[in-house]
Amino acid sequence: MNILATKEKLLRSIQLAEDIITAKNTMSILSNILLETIDDMLQITSTDLETAIKIHVDADVKKEGSITVFAKKFADIIRELPNDDIEIHVDENKYLKIQSKNDQVKAQFKLIGIPKNDYPILPEFKKDKSIKVPQNVFKAMIRKSIFSVSKDDVQVNISGVKLELKNKKLTLVATDARRLSLISYDLDTKTEIDEVIIPQKVLSEVLKILNDEGDMEISVSEKQIYFKIDNIELFSRLIDGKFPDYQQVIPQSFKKKAFLFTIKILNAVKRVSIITTEKQSSKIILKFTKGNLEIKTNDPDIGEAKESVENIVYDYDDVFEIAFSSEFLLDALKAVDTENMIFSMNTGIGAIAVREENNDNFLCLIMPIKLSNAD
Repeated sequence: MNILATKEKLLRSIQLAEDIITAKNTMSILSNILLETIDDMLQITSTDLETAIKIHVDADVKKEGSITVFAKKFADIIRELPNDDIEIHVDENKYLKIQSKNDQVKAQFKLIGIPKNDYPILPEFKKDKSIKVPQNVFKAMIRKSIFSVSKDDVQVNISGVKLELKNKKLTLVATDARRLSLISYDLDTKTEIDEVIIPQKVLSEVLKILNDEGDMEISVSEKQIYFKIDNIELFSRLIDGKFPDYQQVIPQSFKKKAFLFTIKILNAVKRVSIITTEKQSSKIILKFTKGNLEIKTNDPDIGEAKESVENIVYDYDDVFEIAFSSEFLLDALKAVDTENMIFSMNTGIGAIAVREENNDNFLCLIMPIKLSNAD
């Protein structure tokens, strides 16, 4: 194999492939990425046996061939070379030779390669159902849902994001039993997709790949999901399990609502949260009075902070206090894309709903932390 490609395209592709590789793998070959020439292009493949990615890179193919190489060292070398064309050549002894075409850099590298025959064969993906979604839309949908995924390895059924498509409405939902985020988008399609649960890692990788223009393809089979984004294909096994009936935990009505200026509240919570620790139990208290919101916290090991935000729309005579994990509250606020947002509340011990103004397709529910007498 002998190819010529730009550093920019090579490095981004290698980094995406390297991200799929897990440090937990017990097969040394899985620390490698597969390089092979296909249809006058360079294809870069990596897998951890659960997830796989194929990236097609524009290249000047002088000689066809294939090789696998240790991903991390390969990426490190490409990263340090200048922004110019890079030549990659595999000799008869399976050494991968790397050299910049920049005349000012005379560095040469040789990495030990392993033949393609030793690399796992990826299973064929059979597309049962396929849809097209604008990339910028799905990018926003992931960002607005993925933060609520459970970090508990025991509850496998909530360790990913649920995707379903019914009545032309594509929905992503995630929960860790203490919060829930839901985002929907209306598609012009007759295809329907029953509930599937996508691993968090997969959607994190998809998020890195997505652009702000163009469409992407999503296909599902019984046990797998497939994403086609421009020159990249990503395959993954789905999580086997039943997602909780999230509709049961969404309150049908709320007694109180507060209309807030998003950036002003987000920045105030960020400032007050400086005093809190990194733990999810760190408490931020919201105290609503007519036209005013006081945000405060008190950490016995660090100190205290409070900030008042005036001119909010809260038209009730009684005082309403509720407390949240600072991490959970900030995650919800950062997901809001509208200038104004709505807090909907019932009691100080019930879930609060965070919504965008004039957008019923996004919802974040957060369970509060119990207030103590010291608060």
